[in-house]
Amino acid sequence: MRRRARRYIPPEIGLEQFFLTLRDRKIRYVLLRWADELPQIKPGGDVDLLIHDDDVESVADLFVSEMRGIACDLFSASGLPGTAFRGYRGIPYFPPDRAIEVLSRAARFRDLYRIPDPEDQFLSLAYHAVYQKGLRSGLPTSQSGLQPEAAPRHDYAGDLAKLAVQLGIDVPIAMESLDEYLAGRGWRPSPAMLATLAKRNEWLASRLGD
Repeated sequence: MRRRARRYIPPEIGLEQFFLTLRDRKIRYVLLRWADELPQIKPGGDVDLLIHDDDVESVADLFVSEMRGIACDLFSASGLPGTAFRGYRGIPYFPPDRAIEVLSRAARFRDLYRIPDPEDQFLSLAYHAVYQKGLRSGLPTSQSGLQPEAAPRHDYAGDLAKLAVQLGIDVPIAMESLDEYLAGRGWRPSPAMLATLAKRNEWLASRLGD
């Protein structure tokens, strides 16, 4: 089994046929982010998919391991070997119960992609920005001595603010406020997950040290 979640959609399949095949096979997945940008992918970008544990093997034939085609990170709900976050053994991308909920409530976008429903979009994007990206998200922080990235790859703050307005969610779009909001919604990682995530998240390491 692969240690890392990274796979590649080969050019002979291509992005549209890949998602058509997922639809035809009734694969339980969601495209986690930036569906509105597809089929364009920024240079160095990739496709991030959350998938039901039972469907991982059903899509294995659609990928190659060598670096060609479109990069795709495949994360299973429970963090199965080869589909865990950054290859950390037993560390899933999201808390497993929340991942199953996201998969069960998935919405169809452009009749091709399965994406999180609007509320899950907000929660999962906030989770990604706070716990996985940290300072690289560009979100403001009140933690002393820490400086968010000035020009993040995506406008996390802007996208989260738009979703919050659409959903009527009243929370400041800042690291600490979102952490508290996610905790209240049952989206804060377990202590073991937090300890692992803090290894690559300076903000989280500082937060846990308070």
